[in-house]
Amino acid sequence: MQAESPTPLPDWLMPVLVAAVAVPTFLAFWIGGRPELGVLWAGVNVVVAVVIALGRRHEVINRKS
Repeated sequence: MQAESPTPLPDWLMPVLVAAVAVPTFLAFWIGGRPELGVLWAGVNVVVAVVIALGRRHEVINRKS
């Protein structure tokens, strides 16, 4: 009996999770009395999520005739 191979995660999952961390990050800084830092670090999370989403690896094979 062969073991089933795990199904790969969807490509959109990682960027969404990274961007979702922006909300508790902002709330933690806001509760701590530094909402401006919360906005800054939440923005960093969103930028990293965008980089992950747009920076997927694409293999291109160029064949010269």
